[in-house]
Amino acid sequence: MLNHDLHTGRLMRLLWAVTVVVFTALYLLALPQSVAKAQQDPMAWLDIALQAIYLLLAWFVFWQRSADSVAYIFSLILLMALTGDRFQVVFAASTTAQSLDLIFAALSSTLLIWLFYVFPDGRFVPRWTRWAAVAVAAVQLGRIFFEEAYMARGFPVMGLFMLTGAFAQVCRYRSISDPIQRQQIKWVVFGLAITLVPMGVILAAVGIFGLDLFEGNSAAETLGLLVWIGFLIVFPLSIVVSILRYRLWDIDVVIRKTLVYTVLTALLALVYVGSVILLQGLVGTLTGVEQSTLAVVVSTLAIAAIFTPLRRRIQDVIDRRFYRKKYDAQQVLAQFALTAQDETDLDALTGELARVVQETLQPEQVSVWLRKK
Repeated sequence: MLNHDLHTGRLMRLLWAVTVVVFTALYLLALPQSVAKAQQDPMAWLDIALQAIYLLLAWFVFWQRSADSVAYIFSLILLMALTGDRFQVVFAASTTAQSLDLIFAALSSTLLIWLFYVFPDGRFVPRWTRWAAVAVAAVQLGRIFFEEAYMARGFPVMGLFMLTGAFAQVCRYRSISDPIQRQQIKWVVFGLAITLVPMGVILAAVGIFGLDLFEGNSAAETLGLLVWIGFLIVFPLSIVVSILRYRLWDIDVVIRKTLVYTVLTALLALVYVGSVILLQGLVGTLTGVEQSTLAVVVSTLAIAAIFTPLRRRIQDVIDRRFYRKKYDAQQVLAQFALTAQDETDLDALTGELARVVQETLQPEQVSVWLRKK
């Protein structure tokens, strides 16, 4: 068994080495054309930088976790993201180059959904994900031979498969994963959430106002493009952190702070805009001046005054709703601090201390040792 695992690990590293050499060479061969395009369109420099980041991340993840099948799959996804239409760029848009671009695009899409089926331990869990993985591969194989039909009907089907991947992760989290795996899943979900939510807003704005994210002719369009680039960087980075298990337990603090400041920012923006409109209307009625600097100044001072108390209130609500154990522990400790200020009986104080430790930390046993002078 040990020899079999060793042989499999060596074969995996050999295949990855061949793959990384091919895609690195492809990236470097296409680089002159990409730079020439960037000289005409400065936004193309973002694409060049993004591809370089993916290449470095692919190397780093596999170097750190070369025996991990999940790291192997993820590094391959990053490498295949380097292709785009680069076979056509390097080989002058030949039929063979178009076929290679299509094959690797299909393989990349397949591996991306498989990643959700096997993350974070490399096993297809629940069992039905094995059959779903076969179905995904079949759809992407059909994409290679029937591209027009896939472009017409394949995207909704792949969207459904992505939902099955998300559902598989929910099943893992609720009934299968151990504490470490749950933290890994949290990192990935967090990376998706903080990128997909603003992307949804941007895409809605595109549909409503007719913006073009890839032209960059206005500040709004440039912002939309930067958010898209952020998604393409932040989400892979969240997976990297999860695979490497780096500072896994910080995710709870990160999520908590993100919830607090997202809600705070939204409320402050509503208050600011509402107060400016209200005060300008009031000043306009009284003085006849439609645009008043006074309204802006007063609104800004009001925002500065309510920032801290509003942040504390929001944090208190979120802790009670989503972090009940932490909130209860904080309340118990705060009560003990008040008791300790007024209590003069040492026995009563040590008894209260033992009770607080038992209630907040819930150890198997509690004892208090007092040093005699």
